Amino acid sequence: MTDTTKESKTESLKTNIIAWLVLAVVAIFAADNAFHFSDHLIDWILYEELPANPEMVVDQTDTLTAQEKQVIRDKITQLEKQYGAQLSVVMITSLGGQPIEEYSLALAEKWQLGRAEADDGLLIVVSKTDRMMRIEVGYGLEGVIPDAAASRIIRETMTPEFKRNEYGTGIIKGLDDISVLMGGGDIPVIEPDFVYWEDYSPLTQAAIVAAITVIGLALLDRITAFDSKYAIYVSAGSGIICGVVAFFILDSLLYVFASGVIGAILMYLIFFLELNGAKTHFWSDFKSSFGSSRGSGGSSSRRGGGGGFGGGGSSGGW
Repeated sequence: MTDTTKESKTESLKTNIIAWLVLAVVAIFAADNAFHFSDHLIDWILYEELPANPEMVVDQTDTLTAQEKQVIRDKITQLEKQYGAQLSVVMITSLGGQPIEEYSLALAEKWQLGRAEADDGLLIVVSKTDRMMRIEVGYGLEGVIPDAAASRIIRETMTPEFKRNEYGTGIIKGLDDISVLMGGGDIPVIEPDFVYWEDYSPLTQAAIVAAITVIGLALLDRITAFDSKYAIYVSAGSGIICGVVAFFILDSLLYVFASGVIGAILMYLIFFLELNGAKTHFWSDFKSSFGSSRGSGGSSSRRGGGGGFGGGGSSGGW
């Protein structure tokens, strides 16, 4: 092969590499613009049917009766007269795959609910098909209606009514709770029928994740069949597995680490019970019982006051 041929092939290779790099850059640019275009398209689809200015009640699902809408308007009017805050209730059919947090914040900012100097806007969004709702709270109301209080209103007041398909009643009762909080009071404590996961402290959540993971591992006879000299290694490995599981469930890395430590300690304790089974019979009896049980079988249009929102509030489903 002559030097001229080699140089020609080298130049051709360089040209191809440059061409592919240019194509890659163009593709990335096109994909990025397509992504932003899709965002704007989704925004247009989701918001095009909503009024340009905030109304007290918007029901795109035709779920609320005329009487319920009027009661909601009356309650919002009373709240606005008494406290100056600006509220709206919006019921939509679907979020179109968009997180309700993004939807409600974008809509609240679009409408600029609340007074500009007070940022005291509040928006209740209900997506009927998605079975999701959110109370979006403006900056100025976050001290009066903190996230925990908004979460309680959703869980304890609105959700039970929504589960009975009493959407109007749920919204009206939710507005009543909001009125109490804005008046400086406290909403009554309702004992739930069951405990929600978020009601547990982070450390308790970490312990629960560790305990379930370790018990699941220990029920595999191969785990505790290791010789006692491997107890430390198996316990450490179990702790790592607990940490990995907790990473996908818990929000804080500190409690992910705590879950791993708790898991390692629990597995080591199980090894101790297994090795002393002749005396305690605890773990062996537990495994045998588990095995046996396993074998059994009208509108009022208005303008937003320029209020600001920072993502405060709470979301929930039913």
